[in-house]
Amino acid sequence: MAVYLGAVAVIAWHIYRVPMPEGFIVPAIIWIWYLGILAVAVVARLAWHFATHAEDRLLESALMTVSAAALLMDAASEWFPELQLQRDNLGNSAVFLLLAMTAAFLTRNFRLFQSQGALNAMLREKVTLREAELAEAAVREQALVRAQAHDEERRRIMRDLHDGLGSQLMTMMLSARLGESDPPKVAEGLQSVIDEMRLMVDSMDSVGESLEAALATFRARIQPRIEAAGFAFCWSQTAALNAPDLGPRDVLQIFRIMQEAVTNALKHSGGSEIAVEISATVHGAVAISIADNGSGGAEAGDAGRGLANMRARARAVGADYAVQSEPGSGTRITLALLQPA
Repeated sequence: MAVYLGAVAVIAWHIYRVPMPEGFIVPAIIWIWYLGILAVAVVARLAWHFATHAEDRLLESALMTVSAAALLMDAASEWFPELQLQRDNLGNSAVFLLLAMTAAFLTRNFRLFQSQGALNAMLREKVTLREAELAEAAVREQALVRAQAHDEERRRIMRDLHDGLGSQLMTMMLSARLGESDPPKVAEGLQSVIDEMRLMVDSMDSVGESLEAALATFRARIQPRIEAAGFAFCWSQTAALNAPDLGPRDVLQIFRIMQEAVTNALKHSGGSEIAVEISATVHGAVAISIADNGSGGAEAGDAGRGLANMRARARAVGADYAVQSEPGSGTRITLALLQPA
């Protein structure tokens, strides 16, 4: 651009400041030399480009080379008039070169359009393949989660059988062998074993996909057990309950915490009433409390193992867990389910 502007400036100065015919001859010579040098530079630049880069625009490059050659021949006809070379080669071929360049431009854009379509098809195929891979990975993850849940459930059942039913049956068997079995105590122990087996069977069944469904299932299953054991049952639930959106595994953990609390109350409280209250707190949480009117002192009694299990389950679902069990004042288990952030 600097050489071009310099040449234009010199030509303009000669035309307007130098008398004719010198004011015309010198600009013509400058312009011819400028075009000739420019044509040589274009050809050299094209040759260097093809030597150092992979290029597929062959037709456009050929047309540009032809234009530069025609320009160079026009310059040579002026430099060497004795050779009587044909003049105005670029002007005579300008129309054909312009049409050829237009055709090359349209052809290239058509190829680009086709390439874009092929690229879009390839991308769609890759996206479809990736979606299929993600779906397969999701299925594998779900299968893994189910397998882990089944393993955890199996370990829980084995632990409950060993620590709960096994210890009670072993105690009754030893009493029978020692001749110390008392029929009322045996009947009470067997009733306790039956109740716990029923709770275990209930816990292996589906409790619902949401907290509201689990609470309804819990009430329907637990109320007959409590009343059959001779306890009064009281259920209180807030109508407008903003329950958190929990997954099925978390809902099942909460269901088991409530089961454990009722089982402890039936086995160890020595009371006559069990009350379940579900309410909303001022902090947007859902509070579930299970209370009895028994003797209290749960932390120091046989219910300690059950309390530890409930605490671990509450920690697993990110809930706040609290126990109030003063001697002579009954026991209250409170579970606060926080709304997710």
